[in-house]
Amino acid sequence: MDAHHLPANFASTANALEVLAFSAKDALLVVDDFVSSGMGRDRALHGVAERLFRGIGNHQGRGRMNGNHQMGGFLPPRALVLATGEEVPDGRSLRARMLIVEIELGEVNVAALSKLQEAGRHGQLAAAMSAYLRWMASRYDRLQEHLPERVRNLQLHYQMHRSDVHARLPKTLAELHSSWEIWLRFARDVGVMGEPEQKELEERCRSALAELAILQAPYQHVTDPALFFVARLRAALMSGRAHVADRRGRTPDSPEAWGWRREHARRHWLAQGKRIGWVVRNALFLDSTAAYQLVHQDTKGPGLSVSEQALRRRLHARGLIASIDSGRKMLLIRRTLEGRPREVLHVRASDFLS
Repeated sequence: MDAHHLPANFASTANALEVLAFSAKDALLVVDDFVSSGMGRDRALHGVAERLFRGIGNHQGRGRMNGNHQMGGFLPPRALVLATGEEVPDGRSLRARMLIVEIELGEVNVAALSKLQEAGRHGQLAAAMSAYLRWMASRYDRLQEHLPERVRNLQLHYQMHRSDVHARLPKTLAELHSSWEIWLRFARDVGVMGEPEQKELEERCRSALAELAILQAPYQHVTDPALFFVARLRAALMSGRAHVADRRGRTPDSPEAWGWRREHARRHWLAQGKRIGWVVRNALFLDSTAAYQLVHQDTKGPGLSVSEQALRRRLHARGLIASIDSGRKMLLIRRTLEGRPREVLHVRASDFLS
C-alpha cells in the first residue's frame, strides 16, 4: 500500500468494502476518493458510504440469510478505516460516527512528507512498526487492563469541555488520545525521545484534538442554523479565518482565542482574517452582516439555510443573544466601538470559546 496502490475506493461495492474492512484486522485500510458527481448514481455512492461508516461506528457486520433460511457469517469491520474525499457524506448521525479532518492546500509539509516516503521505501517505517509491535506484545496484558480505564478518564475530560457535539465524539477523541500516549511511551522506552519531547508531543496532541472537536460541530449542527452559525464562527476564529478585537480595535485579552496569532520575529500579535466583532469582558458584539457573510460564504462546508434576519431570530429563540434593544424592539443594539456608533449583535463571549 502506497500513494499509487491504495487498497480500496468508493467505486467499490458495499460488499467488497465490508470484506476488506473485516479482513484487514488491526491494520490501516484506506478507502479513497469520496466525491459526488451531481448525477443519479450519487445515491448509490452515499449508500456505500452509509453502510461502511455505520458498520464501523456500530462495530457491527451485516446479517445474512442463505437459501436454506440459515444465518450466514457476520463480517464486522476490524480495520482502522481512513477515508478520503472532496466532500463529507450526508447525515448528522452518520457524521457522528466519523472524525472529520479538513486539509487545505498548503497545510501539508511536502518536504517532510517526501522525507517520510523515502524512509518508507527503505523499510524504516516498517522496522519502526515491527519494533512497536514487539514492545507492545511484551506488555499486552497490562495495556489491555490499563487502556479501558484511561479511555474512560479521557472521555470524561472531553465530555466536560465540549457540550455542543454528538455524544459519540468524546470517546472517539479519547481512543485516539490514549493510543498516542502508548506510542509516545514506546518511543521514550526505546530511546528515540526524552521526557521533555514526550510531554511536548502529549500537549500538542491534546491541543490538536481539542481543535478537532470544535471543527466537528458545524458538520453535526447543519439542521439547526443557530448552532451551525455559532459552531462555524468558533471554527473560523480557531483557524484564523476571522478575528475579534477589543473595544478600540486593538488586541483583546486572550488574543489567541479570538483569531490573533503571535509573530515571533516582532513579538506582537497579528489579526487573522476578517474582523467580525469586538469583545469586552464576557460581552461579544458581533458585526451581524460580516459574521453572517463569513459563515454563509464559507467554502469549507454548506452555507446557512436562512436569511440574516431569520438567523438573528433563531439565535434569540435559542437564548444565544445576551441583550436586545427593547425600546426599539430590535435584536441589534447600539454600542460605540472603535470610536463610532454601531449596531451590533450582543452575545456572550463564553458561548464562542472552546
